[in-house]
Amino acid sequence: MPRSQFEDTLKIGLAGLSGFLVSYLLSHPTSRRSLNKKLPQKRIKNLQYLPNIKYKHKDRIYWMHHWASYASLYTALFAFKKKSVFKRKVFNAFILGTIMQGLTYKDRFKFVHPIITTEEEPIVVE
Repeated sequence: MPRSQFEDTLKIGLAGLSGFLVSYLLSHPTSRRSLNKKLPQKRIKNLQYLPNIKYKHKDRIYWMHHWASYASLYTALFAFKKKSVFKRKVFNAFILGTIMQGLTYKDRFKFVHPIITTEEEPIVVE
């Protein structure tokens, strides 16, 4: 393998791994550096947009997982043909790393969570 091709492959691999690790550190529920624990909760009526995207409706919470958010962003950039973005292989690898990390959770395809109300406070069933 020629040196420049090896360097490109190494950069792409490291970018994908970086995306995976950054996403793990910032979103994993047991991580001390989790954004879920550090960012304030911001919402407009029933729509929470920080630190996660959640929509509360009646007895359900609709939860947009971070991998789905990144996949939507990636798809939108592709649909609007932002060629300058897609020429950057490192950016692509980083975004794909974040998507792959999100797909490692067992609830990765569970977007609707029921709310069980108790006398103290509502509980979201995972």
